[in-house]
Parts: sequence; structure tokens; C-alpha cells
Amino acid sequence: FLFLHGGDAWQGSAYFKLNEGAMNAELLSKMGLDAMALGNHEFDLNNAKLNQFISDINFPVVAANIDTSHDADLKDQTNLKPFVVFAFDGNSKTVINDLDNLPENKDLVAVFGIALDDMPNLAPNTGKVIFHDMVESSQATVDMLEEKGINNIVALTHIGNAVDLEIASKVNGIDLIVG
Repeated sequence: FLFLHGGDAWQGSAYFKLNEGAMNAELLSKMGLDAMALGNHEFDLNNAKLNQFISDINFPVVAANIDTSHDADLKDQTNLKPFVVFAFDGNSKTVINDLDNLPENKDLVAVFGIALDDMPNLAPNTGKVIFHDMVESSQATVDMLEEKGINNIVALTHIGNAVDLEIASKVNGIDLIVG
């Protein structure tokens, strides 16, 4: 099974306001999450604090339609990924990092993230992160994963149900959207 988080780990709690995400990272890491979407409230503080939060958690944050290479705080973050791939053997799962050497006789599931492409208009502190078109990025990601032989593809989003439905109607190859 997969345990996925739809983003906004920072929103709405008094303990977040008191420690600016540090306790959120600790609590979420204890929950056994497999991946988290990048929500708009992750940009409520600044990218240095977001970078620290992402470094402190023990699961990846996924967003296939962003480019952090120009952002001083996030450009070297290795736990912010476009996707994560899992190989299932019955009820046990393993994270797969080498897409060129996929295990045989395993059920492979990819989870890729979609962040709002108009995030800079909604969130106060996106820094120099570039947000690409959700449909184009999603289709490119799905196509690449399918070319590698991964046919079970989950989109993990924080874009709202109406936009999830739009993505579902425009992107071929998504098996499930968790938003």
C-alpha cells in the first residue's frame, strides 16, 4: 500500500506558527508516508525554511512541473523530486532509484507530483522556482515513465478537484489521481 499526503503540511495549526514547520517534519516523518505533494502553503514562509523542512522529512516531496535550478535555497534539494517509483512484491515495497535497471517480476508503481502552475499568484514566497504547465509536464512525465516500462502511474496533486478532473481528461496514462 501507499500512504500519500496531498500537501499543505504547514497550514492551519498553532504549533506550525510556533516552530515554523520543524515539528510538522518530525510528526510527518513518524507517520510512514511514502510521498507528499507540494502545496501552496509550503510557500508560506520562505524557501530556506521550506528547504529545511524537505531536508528534515524521511519521504520525498514530489512535483514534476517545477524547476528549482534558479532558486538559491532549493536548487540543491535532493528530496524534492518529480516522481518516486516503488516495486511491490506482495505487501512489501522498495523504492527504485535506477529506472534503467528495473526489477523483473515486480509490480511497479510511479507516483509523480503536480503543483499549481500559477503558484506564484497564490503563494507569497515562491522565490525563483519556475512552475511549468501542469498538462504538458504531466504528459511528458507519464510518457517517460511508460517508456521505461512503468504502467501503474499515480498523480499526487494539490490542485483541487476541478483541475484534477481537467488533468484526467487531458493526460493519457494516469491510472489514479490522489489530491
